[in-house]
Amino acid sequence: MLREIAEYPNSFGPLAADSERIETSRYTLCMGRGSSWNTVQRQRFDAAEIDEVMAEVHAHLRGRGRGSTQWEVGSAAQPAGLVDLLLARGVVPERQGAIAQGCHGPAHSPTYAGSGGAPRRSGASG
Repeated sequence: MLREIAEYPNSFGPLAADSERIETSRYTLCMGRGSSWNTVQRQRFDAAEIDEVMAEVHAHLRGRGRGSTQWEVGSAAQPAGLVDLLLARGVVPERQGAIAQGCHGPAHSPTYAGSGGAPRRSGASG
């Protein structure tokens, strides 16, 4: 549990009055001030569910008028290779060579093709 708190502090901290957190068995979606402060943390699902999970996250965001999210992929994230799965669906690095904090993805494209994003690993070694 301590590892999860360290890797995903937004999933455990108190919420501000204008923030929202959606917790499911597969992920936690944290939405904060402004429409662009969104992050998906604590991923726990099978690789075969990636498209369904991405669509579900993006439906939550669209329903709240939010356009994108960051995927913070920690060392305990499941499935293994989640960053690669996100990249394969059109999520692109925020900057070249970034391997440190999370992933951004579109909130409006069900296919995720040609979308901007930032895959990075949070607390992961290599």
